[in-house]
Amino acid sequence: MAEPTREANRWEKLQRLTRDASDRLRQRARLTRLRARVSRLESQVETEKRRVGRALYPLVEDATISVGLPEVQEGVETIARLRQQIRSSVERIEELEAGDDA
Repeated sequence: MAEPTREANRWEKLQRLTRDASDRLRQRARLTRLRARVSRLESQVETEKRRVGRALYPLVEDATISVGLPEVQEGVETIARLRQQIRSSVERIEELEAGDDA
């Protein structure tokens, strides 16, 4: 009669281990879904910040609004320098293309 009891104990242990593993997997899945949700929401926040920045930048550039943050002023100056580099490069491209036509 000892044999069925040992078999029953093994079965109960296997069930408990299976249930514990299932619970851990379910928790991992929940964590993964929540982390993915947080990542999507953070991405949406960054998108909205960029959208707001694109809307405000022309106003800051034209001095329609004034922002006293040094980072903003540095950003406006950097953009102005980059635009000048773009203009110079575009002019050079046009010169080179015009020379190809000759």
